[in-house]
Amino acid sequence: MAMFNQWVRINGDIKTKSAGEQGWAKTISDFTMGISVRTPEAFWMNVLLFEFIGDDFNQAMRENKELAFGDDGRPMHPILVQIGVTHTSEEARHIAYARKWLEKGMETTTEQEVKEIQDLAHVGAQLIIDRRSNLPLHYSDQLEPYVSKEEFDSMRSDSLASLKVIRQLKELLDEFVALRIIHPDVMAKWEDSGVFN
Repeated sequence: MAMFNQWVRINGDIKTKSAGEQGWAKTISDFTMGISVRTPEAFWMNVLLFEFIGDDFNQAMRENKELAFGDDGRPMHPILVQIGVTHTSEEARHIAYARKWLEKGMETTTEQEVKEIQDLAHVGAQLIIDRRSNLPLHYSDQLEPYVSKEEFDSMRSDSLASLKVIRQLKELLDEFVALRIIHPDVMAKWEDSGVFN
């Protein structure tokens, strides 16, 4: 965390305000805390949805730092690479713990809790399907010097990252169906609509 804070301090071009996500961050934070106390399985399901998806680049970079290049072809700054490696190690712990918790916890959840977890998983997975990449949710003035609004919208729908995200999501949702986290009918609906193609 100290490396990340230092990176932000020395880079004046890194802005968090007006990135388009601060408006709902407090609400999500409060909701997450409440759900983790009431239904821990729902919390760990969210951990997997939002840490497992998009993790393949981090894993590849951890194994081979030569892959650490930006979209413009320039090598990433060594501090940023090390932050990524450290972050990936932490994510791996979270992912492993979440899987273990869900394997054990879903066995003992009530039918009402299963329904609630399935509803939340449906919403979370649909957000990822709609977003289709790890790009910011909204276009902002911070992006303006680098990409137009039209290019941003195009990247959100047609990027290679989008295909990887969907591939990873499918893999995770197959696990979720087996654990009763995603209802098989919901999964069948997504498959029939071609979401994963």
